[in-house]
Amino acid sequence: MECKSAKSVVTEPDAAEAAKFREAYGARLSALVGPAFSDETELLNELQTHRVTALALAELQTLLHVRANALEVRRVMQPGYASDVIADLLWERSHGEAKRVAVIAALIAREGWNAQRIAAEEGGPQNAPRLTVDAAMELVDAALHAAGSTQACTRNDVEAAFTWLAGPAVGRAVRDGDGLVILQR
Repeated sequence: MECKSAKSVVTEPDAAEAAKFREAYGARLSALVGPAFSDETELLNELQTHRVTALALAELQTLLHVRANALEVRRVMQPGYASDVIADLLWERSHGEAKRVAVIAALIAREGWNAQRIAAEEGGPQNAPRLTVDAAMELVDAALHAAGSTQACTRNDVEAAFTWLAGPAVGRAVRDGDGLVILQR
């Protein structure tokens, strides 16, 4: 890592300087860190040629603020400007697959719990249905439609939500054969 100082924008960054010790120390990544970097094509070409990431202090602060994990930081450390990848990372967190699966899991937990609770109240605990992927897809699609969404969930999304809900870190459901039993709302 090569750190550069400047009052605002680093005017003469040297990507080769950041990369020169990478091989000697067995490192896979190199970065230039500074207050800010110009978005010149010449600098971008140099960053890519020497496989170096330009990481401004505000971008480093953003990664710390959002508590980026090691895999996310690794993804940001691509040759070029970190800002390009950080924007994608933040979008993915807000709108991407992880967010979609989290919403689907929340709907499965809510709707599945309600369906299982109502059935159990009417016929005892043995009457509570196991929530299959197909049944969960129907419940989630109905809930999404009621909320005004025109996009349906996919089988893969529901499978991922089942895995997350039944995982040891969450523990809101248990797998029962090909079904899922919601433990709590």
